[in-house]
Amino acid sequence: MLTIFFDSNIYDRLEGDADTTALVLTRIEEKRVEVLMPRQVAKELHKRPKAFPALFPVTRIGHAVARAGIMCAGDIIGTGEVFDEHKGDSKQAADAFIVDVAVIIANWCVSEDLRSRRRFPQGDDCIPLSYAEFCERLRNLPAA
Repeated sequence: MLTIFFDSNIYDRLEGDADTTALVLTRIEEKRVEVLMPRQVAKELHKRPKAFPALFPVTRIGHAVARAGIMCAGDIIGTGEVFDEHKGDSKQAADAFIVDVAVIIANWCVSEDLRSRRRFPQGDDCIPLSYAEFCERLRNLPAA
């Protein structure tokens, strides 16, 4: 089964794209795709003015940075190396949390944040995709 992370900016795109949203739901029902929602994305979606998106079922997961002050119940034990590398000298940790857990458990990480996709670790099993790239790959998924 293919596991997919959507950055919070992708949910806005999906809400305006009924065809792709329907295809995601179909792929979930076929058990070919599972959408994972990291804690950071859920937190960002709860802050937006629109209601929390209920487009299709998602599996909520925690972070993967096993450090005091960060780790919570339900998190995955990870080293945080990808978090540190992705975050760099920036004070902004949100994207780093998402990428850190994505490289551990997701096949695709979909984001319109070009900076985040460019800084994505190379050589991992998780592929960073733009929304357009995601739509094309989803449509062209081989039969199960």
